[in-house]
Amino acid sequence: MSDKRRKRRRFAFVNRRMHYQYVGLMVVTVFIISVVMSAFIFMGSFDTINVLRQLAVGNDPLFESLRAHQISNILRVL
Repeated sequence: MSDKRRKRRRFAFVNRRMHYQYVGLMVVTVFIISVVMSAFIFMGSFDTINVLRQLAVGNDPLFESLRAHQISNILRVL
């Protein structure tokens, strides 16, 4: 009898289709959240650069430095 119980306990009662749907849902949810957070961070960095550009309008070397830095960051992201 104990052998029969051991064999029964090894068998897992998992619905594979439901498990794969749940895992797929979690992967899609994490992907969507990461895309949304990346968009917020990306747009926030553009806002910061635009504020710095407005402050550096009178100072040409600083303005060119900010422009070059922004272009290098965009190229690095791409």
